[in-house]
Parts: sequence; structure tokens; C-alpha cells
Amino acid sequence: MNNLYKIYLVHWFKCESTSLVSVVINFKDDFIDSSAFLNSDKENETVIFHHATIQKQYLVEE
Repeated sequence: MNNLYKIYLVHWFKCESTSLVSVVINFKDDFIDSSAFLNSDKENETVIFHHATIQKQYLVEE
């Protein structure tokens, strides 16, 4: 499988909770990174970062 350009960014914002989430899926270099900024205008705001390695990839074409 040619993964030369298989990098995806998913990003969304929830207005009602003022939360922002981003996910980067990089099939070229086999990793996923995510970050979240939750409840940014409240006392319980939280910042989260995660990194994971993709162990296996399977391409399913229909």
C-alpha cells in the first residue's frame, strides 16, 4: 500500500461546552496523535494529549 500522502486531520469544536478536539492520523509514519481542550471557559478545564503507534494497517476497498 502506498501511504505517501495518507495523513488525516480531524478537528471539531463544541460550542455548548467550549471544547476543542483534534486528531491526526498518520498512516505514512504509523502514528495517531490527539489533543483536547475541554471546558475552556469553566473552572474544570482540562487539556489532554495522547500519542499512539499504529501496529498494523489493513486496506479494505469496496
